[in-house]
Order: sequence, then structure tokens, then C-alpha cells
Amino acid sequence: MSIEEKKFRGRGDIYGDRGLHKLESSPRFKEVNNRFTGEIKKFATKLVNIPYHELETKTAKAKGNRRNLEGVNVRKLDLFNLLKDQRVISNPAIGYTLAGDPTIYLIDGWTRRAVIMELAKNEEAFINLPVEVMNITEDDLWVVTALVYQSNTNTPHNNFEKSELMLDFYQLYAAANPESTAKDLYMSVGSSTLKSPNYGDFKAMLFLAVLTDLLKKQEINVLPKVRTIIDAKHIIKWLESQRCKITISKNRKCVQYLSDHLAAQIQPHLEDIVLRLDAALNAKEAFTETKEVKEESEASCLEINKKACSFNLNVNRSDLTPEAMEKVYALFKEKEKELQDLLDRIENILKEEAEATK
Repeated sequence: MSIEEKKFRGRGDIYGDRGLHKLESSPRFKEVNNRFTGEIKKFATKLVNIPYHELETKTAKAKGNRRNLEGVNVRKLDLFNLLKDQRVISNPAIGYTLAGDPTIYLIDGWTRRAVIMELAKNEEAFINLPVEVMNITEDDLWVVTALVYQSNTNTPHNNFEKSELMLDFYQLYAAANPESTAKDLYMSVGSSTLKSPNYGDFKAMLFLAVLTDLLKKQEINVLPKVRTIIDAKHIIKWLESQRCKITISKNRKCVQYLSDHLAAQIQPHLEDIVLRLDAALNAKEAFTETKEVKEESEASCLEINKKACSFNLNVNRSDLTPEAMEKVYALFKEKEKELQDLLDRIENILKEEAEATK
């Protein structure tokens, strides 16, 4: 260790200069509540003190840790000034290792890692990162989302991070509880990290996570214009006015693989969404329709008048429980002949009209 390093470690490094960072504690156990199945599982853990100069090579971000520091100036974070002044890590980070892989994947503590590395590089302040490391298997990766939800964080998650966490929660819950409704899932949300949003925000957060992923892949960068839950709500409202149904209804069955499901609903309108955002100052301007369009979007799926006649209804098994889908199926089968006869007669009228105008 250089003289300069010794000068700046002192009391600030809570492990001092006694070489404690080379030691690992004896194994202990951590109980984690699987919020998706209701089970509680124990994992063997030990406290590992990672020297600041080994953080880059020995640690990585866990899949499911949605903390995104791209473009973030960590020097402007409150945590940076706190650690610069006190040089104390009061709470260990949380991570895990997998069999055959020595990398410690951080579930909690990614921002602390970045701040420590910045302090060492530019401030000559040298702090080690204590990490509570769990030994898990590939089947136990649900612990990442479960622990993120239970953790207290000094740096609040931004809207994108919250949305991605909510989508992770939804998909894990839906996989573990395939017969549950979206309302059941929504009621199970509630943690120190995300809190319980109102249902409109819950729906918008799920939508925002999927839309953000799609927009990242576009040639035109319009992401800066979609920053908030309100922005997502403007786009949802516009999509629904285009007869695009965002199926996250309270009393309907949870949708398996929701990210793929929503992406398929958004995809036909994606180019229009990008062009509207590119041409406008913000999402509100891009997706605020005229009064006439608004009235059309709020109209019933059944419309019969001398200006327009329409019937718009789309029900699939991803929206309903199997029992409810059976009832809808029975109704359609009962009226199948009448519906087909109506469609045939309308088609004949359209054909006759087309022939007459040739």
C-alpha cells in the first residue's frame, strides 16, 4: 500500500489498515420471502469485504438489478458527498454467486460501487465495499427482484427503473400464479422500494417498461420525450383511441410473458409513435387529440347511427380465466349463424356498391 493510500484510509475505511478486507466471515443464513409463491427460503451467506481496486473485476450487476447509471454523474449524488466526508459504508451491499462462477453479482449496492470507484480514482479516498454474498442456483434468481423490493435505498429509483422492476415483479408473479388476476397481483405489490401505486400508474409503469425497450432500438432517439408515468398515460390513451387494447385489466387473468404480449400490441403503432414524438416538443403535445377524436375513442364498441355503424369486440384467453372464456365462447357459438349472416349481408351490400361505382 502506498503512503498516499495509507494517508487517506485511516478511520474513514471502516475496516482500517488491519487487512480485514482479506478475510471472509463464517457462513450464516439469510431468509428470503418469495413474494411470488409465499414460501420462505434460506440461503447460506457470508460477508465479503471487496477492496476498492478489485470491484471492477470481481463484481457485476445482477440480472434484475435495474439500477442504470448510464449518463449519471455520480459526483452529484448525495451519496458521493456522504462517503467522501465520512468514508463509512454503514450497510453491506447484497450479492450472490453461482456455482462455477466466482463473480459476485450485486443485487443491492451498484451505486455504492460506482461512488467508491470514483472516489478512489479522483479523490484518493479508498473505501472497501462489504457485501453479504448468498450462494444460489439458477432456479433461485427470483431473489433478485424479491430483495430489491424489500430493500431500502439511499438513491431513489427513477421512473424507468421503477417500471422495469414492476414488470419483473408482474412476470414472476404471473408465472408462479397462472390463475391469478391482475388485481390479485396489484394487491401484492407494496414495498419500501416502489410503494403501492394507484392502478392507473401500475398499468402505465408496465407499459412504460415495454415501450422504453422498444424505443431504445429505434434509429430516431425519442426517449428523452418519454420520461414520466404521465407521458406513458398520454400514449396509452392515444393507442386506445386507435382501437389498440392494452390488456392489463383488474379483473382479468394475469398475462403470461407480459413484455412480449404488450410489445405485440404496441408494435403495429410503433412507427407512428416515434414520428409523433419526433415532431412534437413532448409526449403530451404528440398524443393530445382533437375533441372529435376524443369523442370517438370514448364511444361504445357498438355504434349504430346514420353516419356510422360499427361493432368492435376482441376477447382472447389471455384476458380471462378459463371459465370466463368458456362462457364467452358459448355465447359466440350460440349466435354464430346470426353474426355470420349479418357479416355476409353487409359484405354483399358493399360489393353491390362497388360494382355500381365502377
